Amino acid sequence: MQVQVQVLSSDSATDSWDVLLQGSKNTTMVSGLGDKAFYDNDGTLYALEDSRLLQVNGVDTQDQAVALATAVLPLL
Repeated sequence: MQVQVQVLSSDSATDSWDVLLQGSKNTTMVSGLGDKAFYDNDGTLYALEDSRLLQVNGVDTQDQAVALATAVLPLL
């Protein structure tokens, strides 16, 4: 298993969020994670907090992605 966590930290994080959300066909919004978050139901979770966009993929389930993002966000 390979897990990947990426962070985009810039003014373009919100623009990237919008593009990613619009490009995902079957999303599930995730509450309580960052300012807003969604799981794309294809293995990737995105969480936006302030000017940071966190991407988590490589885990098996949405719950695992949320758990990893919950652990990482306070460290940023």
